Amino acid sequence: MAVTGKTSQPLTILVHPDLIEYSEFKALAAMGHNVQRLDGSYASEDLIIGPNCHYLDRHLIKYVDEAVKWARKRKKALVKKGGNL
Repeated sequence: MAVTGKTSQPLTILVHPDLIEYSEFKALAAMGHNVQRLDGSYASEDLIIGPNCHYLDRHLIKYVDEAVKWARKRKKALVKKGGNL
């Protein structure tokens, strides 16, 4: 992921402790996103289900851009509607 400047639509991104040091997340933070380490309370769960969940492990890290793209689209639509989920 190449850092190309600051984002106009910053996201809050919770990242599993095993992935937080990957360069992709450091680049997102440098762009202005609020990248935070998941506190570990979900680290041992087998499945997490929710509207903002994206499956991403070290083998799928190349798809982080795609996850960010869809999160931005969803956030933009929610802001436009003036609501939450």
